[in-house]
Amino acid sequence: LKGYNSTVLAYGQTGSGKTHTMGSIGTPSSAVPEAALGIIPRTVAEIFARVAGGDGELEGAALAASASFIEVYKEDIHD
Repeated sequence: LKGYNSTVLAYGQTGSGKTHTMGSIGTPSSAVPEAALGIIPRTVAEIFARVAGGDGELEGAALAASASFIEVYKEDIHD
């Protein structure tokens, strides 16, 4: 939450767990158990929890967030 940019990339052989690791199989509010969520839903949930937490860390701060999620499967791009 201190203005850092980041990129998360999963690349590998078919069946190696990329979809599970990235988390496109569910969201924190879905029926997927929290322990089975990937890194993307966990990270998004943590960011919003900190913003909503009201612990004073972000007092008076201007907040802006943007995200892109692209999945390439069999040379097709899914946005």
